[in-house]
Amino acid sequence: RLLWVYIHIVTDIVLCHFKREVCKIVMYDDIPIRPNGGRWIALGFKGDCPAFDSAVWREYTPYDGPVHKTDRAFAQGFFHYWSELDSSIFFDTPDDVFALCRDIIKKNVDISELNEGQQYLFSIALEKKLFIKNGENFKQNYFFATGKARKELETLAMEFYPIAKNYFDKAWQNTLNEYQKTVPKHLHWQMGNFLSNVLNNFVTCSLYEALKNNVLSSPDENNKEWLSLFTSEY
Repeated sequence: RLLWVYIHIVTDIVLCHFKREVCKIVMYDDIPIRPNGGRWIALGFKGDCPAFDSAVWREYTPYDGPVHKTDRAFAQGFFHYWSELDSSIFFDTPDDVFALCRDIIKKNVDISELNEGQQYLFSIALEKKLFIKNGENFKQNYFFATGKARKELETLAMEFYPIAKNYFDKAWQNTLNEYQKTVPKHLHWQMGNFLSNVLNNFVTCSLYEALKNNVLSSPDENNKEWLSLFTSEY
């Protein structure tokens, strides 16, 4: 069951490193401040990458997502064709729900002693199946890592980077060959932010391959929405 999360997050961690190191994505502090406020660079793209045509590679591409919540508690989910989950479930879930669930998991808050406001938030957690009824008790239905565990996971993930990089390099070169000639040269320094999104398919691709090779547990109706939901402290 944990591999549904570990495969997802390890692939994502090494992919993020590759995007910074090779794709040269523009970090927030390097994005120009615009006269009318905010920071932004060139936005938009035309068409899909033929190498990842969703009609051909349906199993390899996300059904919807990924989505992030990063306000009071970090949460990241990749939704897949087998989950049939709309990412709006993330947008409709207040950040405070994830923060409360974190405190319950860490035993900073007891479910039996929730105040009225917390009871409302926990009812949303139950509705969204972040927690599920287990006899007379409740159990979490997704993965949570402390800040220390997250750093340990990031360190372990980077041991896999040299192997993963070989695959990323090939896919990135294919993407550049397909699109770079259509991007004006004065925007080349920005294109990594957008073209590198094609590489996100490696996350769901790795999960599909693991499922096909019987490495992963079979999804069931109670937990399939959140099979690869990763949440953590910063």
